[in-house]
Amino acid sequence: MDRLNLKELAGKKDGVFVSIYLPTHRNAPENKQDRIRFKNLLGEVSSQLKEKFPKVNTGELLKEAENLHADENFWNYTRDGLAFLVNGEGAKIIQLEGNVPERVVVGERFHLLPLLNYYEFMNATYILDVSKDRFKLYYGNHEGIKEVETPDVHQRFSELYDDKDIQSAMQSAGGGILHGQKSKSEIDKIETEKYLRYVAKGIGNFIKQKPAPIVVFGTTEVVSAFKELAKNEMRITKVIDKPLVALNTQEIYAELKSILLPRFEKEMEELIENLNLEISQDRGTDNASRILEDAKTGRVRMLFTGTDRGDLAQEDFDALIQDVLTTDGEVVVIDEERTDFPIGLGAIYRY
Repeated sequence: MDRLNLKELAGKKDGVFVSIYLPTHRNAPENKQDRIRFKNLLGEVSSQLKEKFPKVNTGELLKEAENLHADENFWNYTRDGLAFLVNGEGAKIIQLEGNVPERVVVGERFHLLPLLNYYEFMNATYILDVSKDRFKLYYGNHEGIKEVETPDVHQRFSELYDDKDIQSAMQSAGGGILHGQKSKSEIDKIETEKYLRYVAKGIGNFIKQKPAPIVVFGTTEVVSAFKELAKNEMRITKVIDKPLVALNTQEIYAELKSILLPRFEKEMEELIENLNLEISQDRGTDNASRILEDAKTGRVRMLFTGTDRGDLAQEDFDALIQDVLTTDGEVVVIDEERTDFPIGLGAIYRY
């Protein structure tokens, strides 16, 4: 996901704000419909602007949106979803992975709930793609998956050793291997083990600087050996017996989701238990009116909300999100389809 400062977006006030969310497609022919649907949403935005803000110059406000619609190259390389946010200062175009709702909101502030929900999806995770003679390390979080530089850990076997230093050459007599010498397969096995041990120690030390779960991808033989060699260097969350290069982006996210989602759901359940405890001890509330008022004064430390805003009007809900984020509060979005959250809205206070 593109880098985005949610607090900065929440802090923008005064003026007219347009928020467009659209599911998109990575491949043809499905992605051909995305431009059409975006154009239809622009029509909906225009109608809402005329109704709610008749004095606004709609053409000027939506100029960047129209430019985006005309950019055929952009629509040929979309991901799973698009967020387009625009106000008088300019536009933000954010490409997203995962499930993205189709939604248009025109109001006095940005509608950020879909981005908050997306930000909660991906826990910070290291992704190690390892083979017998090279590796690549990635870091995945709510901003997407990016390769990580490891200046102190050589990525390739050849960067470490110029030759096979176990036995770089085998001498044979009459086609047979001399007594006491190792076969090529034995040498390869020893060299692979030596390299994997080096990677395990180097990456283990590297991720200690910024701890996060690690998922290892590679062939069955390599990941099995690496898991054993790395057991004293790092705690591997999961090994996937497929090289990362064999998977497309959508398949990678599907693999990560299957691994991380249960951990995330457990975290959500623990957070809700804590919320209920705080409410019972009058250090929190599930009263929507109180939450709206207390958020304005910065009293809300953590806001819990379902993906549906419940009984709150759209403007009130977006104002609530804005107030919490701009006062350094945290917003926790609960997916009610996966986690039971009957109160729909709750808050834990700072004091």
